Amino acid sequence: MIGIRDFLNYTSLSGLSVSPDGRQAVFSVTRPVLESNGYSRELHLCSLESGKSRRLLADGDFCGECVWLDSGTIGYPAVNPEGGTDWREHCVESGEIRTLCRLPEGVRSAWPLAQGGCAYLKSECLRESDYPADLSFLKDWEDGFEILDEIPAYFNGEGFVSGRRSVLYAVDSAGCTVRITARQSNVDRVLPRPEGLYWAARTYRGVNTEPGIYYLPNGKSEPVLLVPEGRYRIHAWTVEAEGCVLFAAHDKQVHIMSDDALFYRACEGSVERLDLPEASVGDSTCHDTVYGESSGFEARDGAVYYIATREHDSVVMRAVPGKGAAQMTPGGRSVTGFRLLPDGGLLAVAMGPDTLEELWRCENGGAVRLTRFSDERLRKEDVLPAEKFTFRNHGFNVNYLVLKPADFDSSRRYPAIFYIHGGAKVCYTDVFFHEMQVLASRGYFVIYGNPRGSDGQGSEFARLLGHYGEPDYEDIMMATDEALRLYPNIDPGRLGVTGGSYGGIMVNWVITHTDRFRAAVAQRSICSMVSTFGTADNGYNFVREQMGGDLWNAFDDLWRQSPLKYANRCRTPLLLIHSDEDYRCHYTEAMQMFTALKYLGVETQVCLIHGENHSLSRCGRPVQRIRRLYEIIRWFDAHLSEAKE
Repeated sequence: MIGIRDFLNYTSLSGLSVSPDGRQAVFSVTRPVLESNGYSRELHLCSLESGKSRRLLADGDFCGECVWLDSGTIGYPAVNPEGGTDWREHCVESGEIRTLCRLPEGVRSAWPLAQGGCAYLKSECLRESDYPADLSFLKDWEDGFEILDEIPAYFNGEGFVSGRRSVLYAVDSAGCTVRITARQSNVDRVLPRPEGLYWAARTYRGVNTEPGIYYLPNGKSEPVLLVPEGRYRIHAWTVEAEGCVLFAAHDKQVHIMSDDALFYRACEGSVERLDLPEASVGDSTCHDTVYGESSGFEARDGAVYYIATREHDSVVMRAVPGKGAAQMTPGGRSVTGFRLLPDGGLLAVAMGPDTLEELWRCENGGAVRLTRFSDERLRKEDVLPAEKFTFRNHGFNVNYLVLKPADFDSSRRYPAIFYIHGGAKVCYTDVFFHEMQVLASRGYFVIYGNPRGSDGQGSEFARLLGHYGEPDYEDIMMATDEALRLYPNIDPGRLGVTGGSYGGIMVNWVITHTDRFRAAVAQRSICSMVSTFGTADNGYNFVREQMGGDLWNAFDDLWRQSPLKYANRCRTPLLLIHSDEDYRCHYTEAMQMFTALKYLGVETQVCLIHGENHSLSRCGRPVQRIRRLYEIIRWFDAHLSEAKE
């Protein structure tokens, strides 16, 4: 059986990069480390001719993304013990390492330039304090306060960001450093090319906006704006051989954030929509053992390659304008990243029902597994298989999965936990999910699935605009009925419900609209769309766009979609789990729900976890992740373990 601590053995692959000749690939291997309460990250090299991998760099030997400088050499940033960051060149065959240039302290992202030298990103504060002489000592205490004059003032995982910028610099082979981006510009991503530098950036003028894409040709000092800021919500982008930018995005003048993406091409002076079907671009399947990212969007020979989330999986697709899209990788897995190979195949990082992330070589519709990390760390015989059921509602298939309790006995009745995912536009599939396995190993039926609002079935299925708590709640309750019908060993008097983020919202909604569940755990939740407008890092955008308005033109609609409005109906014991540095769903949301239910006499607790953010359950510190899962199990064991008299 799988226990709470077992995730400490699991590995995650990210940062996949293929050598120019297509013969080798490097990737990072990350795993939790309990002793340091953190994560270790190694760099591995895989020969694509032999299929064998070996460790190239140990944890601490590098501190950022690794890139190929040529077919036998990689470059990467590394912390210099004497201060600052080195940009290093590493021969993968001989192991020889050479420092090419010294970068400022704190640099974690750097890229080689075609003309020599490198570009790098550095975080800087725009404000310069000018105190009078008698108050000059305040300069030594500036880390004790914040001056906020921009929204978002803070951002999940980054802390306070008002007045801070990610600045793009270039340093040439002679050591001369030049700032590339404007003072108010904040850079999101950089893509070096032989003809120059491309980057995505947004300009803050009090209120954050959507990024645009810029291009700086070699030898020039002024960048060219290829994709305007503010117009497109960009999911992914890359550069074609001809120098045009190909990107997947929403046009904010037409679409909302839950719609599937369309494809565009931007050349200097123009943006055109491509004749390609809309798609959910990127992997939005749910998992809790993925700790990094790899590229998932490339262009070659007039085609675009991208990861698409579908009803039961995520796959790599190849699409040609005017000719539609074709699947490039086998189904039944979650592809979290890929790279094209020169011979027409591709390398993919993917996980399955009984495997963690592994490296696969894919061509002609098939896949060959190249790495075997799961064999050492995840015993297939311990993994409980997910069973699927589907029902129809309002013309849609609504898909759910069930894990039976470990050592299932058909003569017994068991408690069940219904799990609601975050998002809302993500989806559960049958790929390995540690938390679900732990709950089933402890004797629970676990039911989890994809009500309306989820990803994988198009924009109409995912659209909840102004109706949170209506079609999604209806599907959740129908799934409850269907699970009880299909699995008579579930005790209807011992049902629990839990979920995080959007799932936490829906837990709060469910228990204020029905008494069917005997216990509930709301994680990183929201209870009021009114307060979330001003407390969440993306609240003013999310509430306006998803709830149907803002505080001044749709207050009643916001309050109607707030679980707190209905708290006086709740009778279900509730545990609220929240992180005090969660800026996506601020912890004051948990405190409001807690205060309301305590005031109303409902059994309620808060587990407030210090120093963690919205991503606690997926990549938080190991000790805090263990404590969170322990609290969930403790609450459900206390309330569901015995049959109700």
